[in-house]
Amino acid sequence: MNNVFYHSSESMNEIKDGSIKLIVTHPPFLNWGLGVYGDMINRVFYECYRVLEDGGVFVCVNTDVKKLDFFSKHIFLHDLLIKNGFVLRDEKIWVRTENNRYDRMGFSFVQIFSKGKYKKIEINKEFEAGIWSLPFSMNVGDFRDAFHPDIPKRCIGVFTKKGDLILDPFLGSGTTYKVAKGEGRVCYGYELNLGLKPLIEDTLPQTTLQWIKK
Repeated sequence: MNNVFYHSSESMNEIKDGSIKLIVTHPPFLNWGLGVYGDMINRVFYECYRVLEDGGVFVCVNTDVKKLDFFSKHIFLHDLLIKNGFVLRDEKIWVRTENNRYDRMGFSFVQIFSKGKYKKIEINKEFEAGIWSLPFSMNVGDFRDAFHPDIPKRCIGVFTKKGDLILDPFLGSGTTYKVAKGEGRVCYGYELNLGLKPLIEDTLPQTTLQWIKK
């Protein structure tokens, strides 16, 4: 776990400029007020742009917040990424469950951005699909913000090769780290919540995963 850092990714001094090939992350929503939250995310995205190589890809998984005051998180974060120089190149819908509860969305957006020129790549049918039906939930104590491991796996397979450097600036439960390691890539991760450290260091034991049947 030498590449996992337990501090805010607003400063990623451990990573050199232009050294990361791919970023895959699911930014959390923190109830700090939009101004404070947006400022924090903006600083993280600024650092992401710095460490990503020219032509590198940023995959941002976003789940809108469906509460009394609906928050279009995917639009909010899209605008911050554009502000920092990223270009939106593709968009997928990840269907997690067909049950769209009153307080929680059953699907998420998988938005694919590039830094500069978008390099021509070979896309397999699995990645090419616009709808990714991957039934899944993460339910570990109060933590419920993981994504399906096939999301980073599909992106890693398309945008990187073995030995490439991958980053997750909001590591959460460690999904990106585990998948990258299994695919022969090197992953850097940042996580501010020390309560998730045991889960990250266990690299997602299967007992923590709860699968939702269609």
